[in-house]
Amino acid sequence: MSDLNNLKDMTKLGAFFGRISEVHVKNMQSFPWIFFNDLKEVKLDYNIATKKEDSSIVSYDLQIDGENDNLSKRYEALESAIRGLFWKEVKIEVKINGQEVYKSE
Repeated sequence: MSDLNNLKDMTKLGAFFGRISEVHVKNMQSFPWIFFNDLKEVKLDYNIATKKEDSSIVSYDLQIDGENDNLSKRYEALESAIRGLFWKEVKIEVKINGQEVYKSE
């Protein structure tokens, strides 16, 4: 549990300074590999605001060679992981093979 608290502290510190840690970036890059099958490449783009009230967005462009069932559950899991890493207001966008397929509310 202390690792989770340390990560939350790093999130707050990163937001204060307008920069996120390398640990956050590595986590964001690894999440799609956990939630999607037949993944070939992950392109990550993000803008994490320095205040919760400001807009934060994490965008993925996934190159997938194969089928993934239950895509809505996969998007929800990815969104939940990102929001757990930062805060619930973070917006998530996903493209698969260049086509926009998911945008959180």
